[in-house]
Amino acid sequence: MVRIMLALTVVGMAAAGCRSSYRVQFNGYSELAEPISRQAPIHVATDPNAENLIFQRQIRAKAERLLQGEGYTLAESPETAAYEIVFRVGTTSQEVVDRRPTPEMRAGFLFGGYSRGFGFGHSTYYTPYYDTLYSQWLVLRLFRRDNQTQQRQLVWVGEAAMRTDRPTLRQAVDYLLVACIEHLGVDTKQQIAVRIESNDPRVLDIAAEP
Repeated sequence: MVRIMLALTVVGMAAAGCRSSYRVQFNGYSELAEPISRQAPIHVATDPNAENLIFQRQIRAKAERLLQGEGYTLAESPETAAYEIVFRVGTTSQEVVDRRPTPEMRAGFLFGGYSRGFGFGHSTYYTPYYDTLYSQWLVLRLFRRDNQTQQRQLVWVGEAAMRTDRPTLRQAVDYLLVACIEHLGVDTKQQIAVRIESNDPRVLDIAAEP
């Protein structure tokens, strides 16, 4: 059922009040022979052909903040970077049909033999209704740079996605970025679920970014 699917995305009540957590589906693919050195300078690039360059720059700023929080070194310029991160982000939607139970009361006279009377009855029928699910997704690609030849080699890809009942990519990207940067360079071997609380310090930190 649709509501059950949505419940898997947003998990409800905490003892001290209402606190949401979000489940991000993540896949990491790596050809790295060893973990990324925290001292290796990383440059986060934006797509100059993107429709919304302002949003691209905001995502870059969030990614850089998360990288620094994880202890990585940011490159002063693309030319001095040992690694380069490029990203794509977007939303897809899917319309689904569910059925809502609707009770119906009936009243009438009963006749039979020597008895008669007035009684009530009820039945349930299911009314179809339409709902829309949104999948917010982010793909990070990590390249190793050779500054002498100016060539790049793809060494890692991270794919993160989460479902919501609203097209809230601007907020969802915070959770997607946290999942990706947390597993930067990691080969997960299979899809994993990353649960992130709405009061996670990393989320709160980058949410302050425009």
